[in-house]
Amino acid sequence: IPTRLKLTTNVDPQNWLSFLSEYITGIIGVVISALIAIWISKNEIERNNEENEKRDKENLRLQNMPILKYEVDTQNKCDDGIENLIITKIANGNIYFFNMKIKNVGMNTIKSLIIDCSSDIISDKKADRLVGSNSICVLEKNEEIIVSRYLELNTNENYDFVLTVYYEDVLSNWYRQIINLKYEATDYFDYGYIGGVRYDINKEIIIAEEEINKKIF
Repeated sequence: IPTRLKLTTNVDPQNWLSFLSEYITGIIGVVISALIAIWISKNEIERNNEENEKRDKENLRLQNMPILKYEVDTQNKCDDGIENLIITKIANGNIYFFNMKIKNVGMNTIKSLIIDCSSDIISDKKADRLVGSNSICVLEKNEEIIVSRYLELNTNENYDFVLTVYYEDVLSNWYRQIINLKYEATDYFDYGYIGGVRYDINKEIIIAEEEINKKIF
């Protein structure tokens, strides 16, 4: 083109070719650099937005997170109705009592509360749903409930129980908390046999609703 326009008069055409080559290469390099910069900036903005959204969601969860306080005793007696009985494999044992007070000391209401008790001595299904089997149990902030049960055990023996507590916050997040409980069926008698109890409470973890054991009733 420069030759046809007679722009190469007294000029070496190779200089034009060298100039055009460097100019076009420079333009292509700038375009590629700009596209890479735009791609990096876009990804960085999207990543920051995702992190901000995740952080805001986590802060909101923490602001509404329920926290449960537990107290367990074996002295108070409960009604001897069938609904309070935990059926065990032990025959001709003595009646012992188990009481657990649960208080919501967290930031907001619990929409749904489920408590399962499992042990090798529980007959058939090896687990019993203490709370949440037939209805939804709601626990408002600073509200407490008392779960009282009785069961048949052999005196002067120790038993291991696992209490699995599921609860849902107002944002529909589900939590699971495990309580490992050792029950000593003592021979101490005061209007009924009184057991001794020791328990460890594990830290709560977030779970999916599908992880709740649906086979326990």
